[in-house]
Amino acid sequence: MINQFVDLRIVPTDHLHLHEEVEPARVRRVTERIAAEQMLKNPVIVAELDDYGHFVVLDGANRSTALADLGVRDTLVQVVDYGDPGVRLDTWYHLVADIDKHDLFARIGNVTEVRLKASGLLAARALLVTHQILAYMVCKDGDVHQVLGPADLPGRARMLTDIARTYKAAATIYRVQTDDIPALLPMYPNVAAVIAYPLFRPADILEMARSRARLPTGITRHVIARRALRVNVPLAELGADRPLADKNRDLQERITAMLKAGQVRHYEESTYLFDE
Repeated sequence: MINQFVDLRIVPTDHLHLHEEVEPARVRRVTERIAAEQMLKNPVIVAELDDYGHFVVLDGANRSTALADLGVRDTLVQVVDYGDPGVRLDTWYHLVADIDKHDLFARIGNVTEVRLKASGLLAARALLVTHQILAYMVCKDGDVHQVLGPADLPGRARMLTDIARTYKAAATIYRVQTDDIPALLPMYPNVAAVIAYPLFRPADILEMARSRARLPTGITRHVIARRALRVNVPLAELGADRPLADKNRDLQERITAMLKAGQVRHYEESTYLFDE
């Protein structure tokens, strides 16, 4: 049975809760593409949030927002167990380019409640791991600055979002997983700094979804084993005014038929995609 591998369900779109902000420009592009294709190709990845059928979106915030904007009643999701070793929460750093280093420094320093403090790299790394600082910056010249602010989870989420907003419209942002500036400089043009963001716990993500706190888009990274792709459910089916139980029965019957026909493949190897 497919449930040994993936848990696919159709759930109400308004039962999906975000833990991060969305990118308006990207939401518009996703909305236009889904509207043109009239198809949801890939399920939104979620984890159960409560006992009342609500879920936190782990991957697919822009997709779920696009479906809500289109007024699609229900959404195809892949439900994962947040305690499963195959579900790993990681973090992205922001490599910020095409902005003057001093301009970036001033923008972040002007955020209310935020303070910047010169630091050594090893000290900044240690403090970030224990959430004693909000983040740290490694500038193109090698100087390091701790970003200090509130200690409570909602306060940290708010400040990190405010920090990211200061440079999003004024700079080019690349997602990276290292603060090694010498290694990054040859690969990216016009680098100003790397901003290292903290690694959160699944419990933090659940709490933020419940409290409606939002992290900046593009700093949490969920690595999902056995991710389902190209399920291809028409919007007409998702938006139809039919009982959820009927939609889910039809979905499971379709998946069972695809399994019998050998149309479902599981690839264990990691993959690079060059056409995203």
